[in-house]
Formats: sequence, structure tokens, C-alpha cells
Amino acid sequence: MSYESFSLIVNQGEGIGPKVRFNYDKLEVGGPFVNSVQKYEILMENIGHIDAPFQLQPQAYGQRFQLSPTSGIVKPGERTIITVTFRPDFVGDFDESFHWAIQVCCIVLAVLW
Repeated sequence: MSYESFSLIVNQGEGIGPKVRFNYDKLEVGGPFVNSVQKYEILMENIGHIDAPFQLQPQAYGQRFQLSPTSGIVKPGERTIITVTFRPDFVGDFDESFHWAIQVCCIVLAVLW
């Protein structure tokens, strides 16, 4: 009579999605003049190990802000520069948030103005 032994191996884990970070959490733009054009650059860096597809989420901030690019893919270890063009149309404080959806990930990152 022969006996065979078997080992049951169970692997458990949780997949980790893309990891990106911005060089700003909040950007203070000072007091620009009405109808002047201000340009800023925000750096989005992929500090993870897989591609990070991103998409700017629709917002109702009108024509005061233009962002480019609004979507793309950041490869692991790479950076993408997001150009923000700001043209204030009134005098006063601005408090805007831009939300970026990072696909395959359960978080939404925001850059606040």
C-alpha cells in the first residue's frame, strides 16, 4: 500500500493599484489681475510598479481654468507635467479642486486651488 502526500498551498493577498503623487497638494496663486493669463505646472509622478491611466473628472469651473493633458498614462517611474492655465474673470478668492481618477485604483486624487 502506498500513500502519497499532498501539500495545500493557499496564497492570499490584495492587488495594489497604481500609485501616483502630485508635487502640490494645494497651490497658492496669489492675487492675479482680472483677465490676466497665469500658467502653472503640476507634476504627476507614478511611484508604483504598474501603469497609471488618469482622467480629469468633469467640474463646473468654467473658462477660468484649462488643464492639459486631461487624460493619459503615466508609466512606472515616469512623470507627466500637467499645465494649468488660469484666467480670473473677477476679483476675489478662488477655491477650486481638480479631481483626477486613477484607473484600476479606488481613490480620487485632488489638487486644490
